[in-house]
Amino acid sequence: MIGPLLFLLASRHQPLPPLPPDAQLERAGATIGEVHIVVGDIFDENDPRERLPGAHLVNRLHPNTRQQAIAERLLFHPGDRFDRRVLDESARLLRTDRSLRDVAVRAVAWDGEKVTVEVDARDAWTLNVGASFGHAGGASSTRFSLEDVNFLGTGKRVLVERRDNVDRATTRLGFTDPAILGSRFRLAADYSQASDGGGWELALERPFYALDARWSAALDAASEDRVDSLYVLGHVADRFAHQAERFELRGGISNGLDAGRVTRWSAGFTWQRDRFATVNAVNDPGTTMLPPDRTLAYPWLAWDWQRDDFQQTENLDQMGRVEDLQLGPRLHARLGFASPVVGADRNALIFDATATTALAPTARGLLRLEATTSGRLESGGLAHTLVHGGAQAYWRDFGDNELYAAITGDLAHALDPDQQITLGGDDGLRGYPLRYQSGDARLLFTVEQRVFTDWYPLRLARVGAAAFYDVGRVWGGPEGALRGWLQDVGVGLRLAPSRTSRAAVIHFDLAFPLGGPADLQRVQWLVRSRSTF
Repeated sequence: MIGPLLFLLASRHQPLPPLPPDAQLERAGATIGEVHIVVGDIFDENDPRERLPGAHLVNRLHPNTRQQAIAERLLFHPGDRFDRRVLDESARLLRTDRSLRDVAVRAVAWDGEKVTVEVDARDAWTLNVGASFGHAGGASSTRFSLEDVNFLGTGKRVLVERRDNVDRATTRLGFTDPAILGSRFRLAADYSQASDGGGWELALERPFYALDARWSAALDAASEDRVDSLYVLGHVADRFAHQAERFELRGGISNGLDAGRVTRWSAGFTWQRDRFATVNAVNDPGTTMLPPDRTLAYPWLAWDWQRDDFQQTENLDQMGRVEDLQLGPRLHARLGFASPVVGADRNALIFDATATTALAPTARGLLRLEATTSGRLESGGLAHTLVHGGAQAYWRDFGDNELYAAITGDLAHALDPDQQITLGGDDGLRGYPLRYQSGDARLLFTVEQRVFTDWYPLRLARVGAAAFYDVGRVWGGPEGALRGWLQDVGVGLRLAPSRTSRAAVIHFDLAFPLGGPADLQRVQWLVRSRSTF
């Protein structure tokens, strides 16, 4: 009895074999054993740099993300074969969660058969109570909100918001559950009341949640009443009431990830109705051109293809955050047929297609390309047809700073009368009022020198700067529209909050138009929160 007992005690204290490289674990057929989920506080109090006044209180007030909420989103479980690619994809999916600001998934131990995996996540402050202010193109916007994107650590989102901008004042309520009862199904609901109407939206979806996911299904519906405006020289030229309703049912299948590629087929039915009415209000330009009502109802078939090719980087479009770059092509095409037989007011082929790719020709350079098109083919020819193309180039210069250049173009044919192509302070031409030019074709070129500093005040926000030049124009347009090339130069400050759930960059810009009409304001100042630098 004593001999076997001593052997058992000794075996328990045998050191674990060294952890081999991931590729060797895969070749050995290792399986996943324990999965340890570690959720770190907003401030790491073990780091002397983060022992700031109030840091301890913030950590105590914030309910950390529950381990179960993270486990529900992992793509692997104990007993699965160890696969580094699946661990990497799980980390990418978790990094899209606004409640987490840093995620790492790695193997930490091996007993000769099973691998212990650790999921290390760092929480962000998710309860946002406050106000924000924006100014672009000569128009201001304000936002007052109470939002929690990780309610009580469950991963659910609740929102109460009041937003005022050039178009309308809106009060909005929202709720999102990304994993209903721990499943892959997602629920999103929104309700709003606005100064010119209001609306609601409801969506229930099981998406292609991973590259190897085999099926998807979704049902969503929405309804909104609002007043739409058409612009000339940055001023409202026409207004009309717009009631928009939409319903869609869809589903998809896939063979999953095959030789590093994913092909998906989807089918669905879409119904959308747009009705228009005149607006006659005090101090309102009223309605001079009322768009015709339209109802589109159509079954459709879609095809999607992409490659599993991702790289990690930092300080590209964000500051101080891990960014996941998808390289290689990504393709989408959809074709539907609207008919009165299924409730449409016309016969029409309805199409849309997208092609994007990203290339990294050198270690210091990146090129992104995109092209999209959409429209309808009706008895009279093409209708509401849009073609968009763009290219973005990034080049590391002056150390790890960045020279950024982008060119985008849009071409429209027979747009529905309630739509227009515009260019101005809110469309990338920062030295001009919003929606300053309007027409049926647009071209914009931007070059920007971005500076990523080491300044990290109170370890709350990272600081950057930019100097930029924009040039663009719109062709066509209504009578009285301004034609010709417009240019501006400017400088800006960038702040990227690092402890909150808003993975945004706050822009403070001063832009100076070069030329332009004599009555144009010679300095435009802009304050905006954007998703990129």
